Amino acid sequence: MEKEQFEELINRITFADSTEAFWYSHTPTAHHGWVNGATFTDNLRSYEWLSSKQQQIDIVVLSGSPRFTKIGSTKEEFQVLLERFRIPRPYLHAIFCNNGQFAYLIGHSTIDANETRSSLHIIMQTPHSVIGAFSVALSISPASGSVAGLIITENRQDCDIIIRALEARRDQIDECPLHIFTLLCEDLDRRNEKWREHWDMGLVQAERHVGTTSYYSAASNGSRRAINPKVPYESVVRDLQALTTNLTWLGATNNFEQSALRFATSLIQIYQDIRVELGSPPLRSSAYERVWQPIRYLENATEMRQHQMAGLQQRADSQIRVLYSRITQRDSLLNLEIADDSRRIALFSREDSIAVHTISIMTLFFLPATLVATICSSGIFEFQEDTIVVARQWWILLVVTVGLTVVILITWTLYLRWARNSDPIVSASTEGRNAQSDGKHVKMARGFDPISRQ
Repeated sequence: MEKEQFEELINRITFADSTEAFWYSHTPTAHHGWVNGATFTDNLRSYEWLSSKQQQIDIVVLSGSPRFTKIGSTKEEFQVLLERFRIPRPYLHAIFCNNGQFAYLIGHSTIDANETRSSLHIIMQTPHSVIGAFSVALSISPASGSVAGLIITENRQDCDIIIRALEARRDQIDECPLHIFTLLCEDLDRRNEKWREHWDMGLVQAERHVGTTSYYSAASNGSRRAINPKVPYESVVRDLQALTTNLTWLGATNNFEQSALRFATSLIQIYQDIRVELGSPPLRSSAYERVWQPIRYLENATEMRQHQMAGLQQRADSQIRVLYSRITQRDSLLNLEIADDSRRIALFSREDSIAVHTISIMTLFFLPATLVATICSSGIFEFQEDTIVVARQWWILLVVTVGLTVVILITWTLYLRWARNSDPIVSASTEGRNAQSDGKHVKMARGFDPISRQ
């Protein structure tokens, strides 16, 4: 990696103002535990990669995320750490990989004028997920079993879990430093299983919700059934769809774990081959088995988790289909309710229409007699024995009657126009009909336009 590219990657990392790290060490000169900036700097200054032929085990654990948050180290001390621990520069590429990455590099040295493999450098960055990600870089000397490593986790709780695992595996790490990589694979498996259990319980709750919620409730009289508006089927469907999305995400991290386990299997053989090339005895059968045992267990666990996730996916899809069916049935019942209400409204309207029609017919019988009685009682006509006397001001009744009739008709017309304009539903319907009518007129005009026809 070129210097400019290295500086660019370093500058993308957000560092803390002071260093707070956990230094796990078996050497007597280094501090074992959480260290601050001054102690951390002193440990770095006194540390030398493979300074003796005795086994040296030094692991630094930092909290934070290089991609999203600050990591618990200053920029200067982080650069010194990479140099002292012989961490390869491609590690900086890996920590910015969103989909996860792992790789190994072989270090060579010249022994008796012959170049041979002497060190093994391991890099792994887990995929970004809601369960948190971590990265690891290990520099291993197969000849002496020495290892220098850097582990970065997103939160402090995961740091404590990894530290407890390192302390619990101390004897196994002394026996073979590859146990550090396997215990990190176990931590990844722990996160995946915790995530799977979370969504398994979420699916169980969704299934209970679907199974115990009644689709419709009986009415008070028990003769007909009404829709229960409190059933949140749409929200349950959204929850199930979110669950299937997270199961897909979990499947990706589980696939990465399976690939990491195959990668760990290849590392064991490479570690053995380098030891043989350097003249060191290979791992004893018991030590070799202790390295293999957790890998085989994790391989079986990931395979079973894959089947469990497939079952969860099928269960979620089945519940979604059931919910869609119930939503369709609910909509159908609502449509039936609306149709029944419309039928009853039509019956009531028909009864009202019959009543109005009856009143109109009765009015027709009484209107002529009412008109004659009104005119006769107005005083315009005076019936005498031999003749009928008409009042001289008979035209006043005619003028007033016609004038009032015209005023009433004009007032009624203005009121109807105001009522239509103030009602948004009626006005929108009127505008739509007018626009449709204008469009038809325009279309007809264009159809008969000789220019457009040409």
